[in-house]
Amino acid sequence: MPLLISLAVIAGPQDGSGLRACVSAARDAAAINACELREQADLKARIAQSSAAILKRLDARQRLIFERNAAAWEAYLGSETALLDLTLARRGDGLGSPLKPGAITQLYEARDRQLREHLHNLSFPGEAGSRSTR
Repeated sequence: MPLLISLAVIAGPQDGSGLRACVSAARDAAAINACELREQADLKARIAQSSAAILKRLDARQRLIFERNAAAWEAYLGSETALLDLTLARRGDGLGSPLKPGAITQLYEARDRQLREHLHNLSFPGEAGSRSTR
């Protein structure tokens, strides 16, 4: 069980309660935006920590696969951000700009979840394909 505890420490809080509390206390759109940006910074740090932990567990060939995945995710993030810019600007209700930080936060949350799952998968001891890992 110590391994699971160490993974929880690496990942940090996962329930989003910090973001919810910050948004609840916010008095205007600028304060909500600040909450989202702070959450994004926290998520980026967790993503970097998880990525480093994953890379430590991979051999050179496997690291190349992970690095390609990371580059593909960065390209996806850029593409999705550009599409959000396009579609949110077309909203007639004026909410496009205020919605963008939350949409970006969701993208980082998804990546954080993906990496935590990969790290969890790598945390099981034993040889890949052995009976003890199936």
